[in-house]
Amino acid sequence: MIVATYSVHNDAPRVLAHVPHPARWLVRLWASTPDGKATDEIRNRQPCMLSELLEIAAGRSEEMLAESPEYTGAGFTVVRLR
Repeated sequence: MIVATYSVHNDAPRVLAHVPHPARWLVRLWASTPDGKATDEIRNRQPCMLSELLEIAAGRSEEMLAESPEYTGAGFTVVRLR
């Protein structure tokens, strides 16, 4: 289930579902160029709150955007794992 999305063109992540307890997450990061996308993933080994992970993922999206002047956008999607 997708619980949050983010793009560097937005001010804050968009949370689509409220998860009131620590959980395991899969974050799919992307950075786009006119020719395609670069991707990466973050998996947490220990359950944590979504708010903690959103800060880390947003920072990594900004880093990916800064890696190349060809990148025109970056962001991520957060999926809750069972």
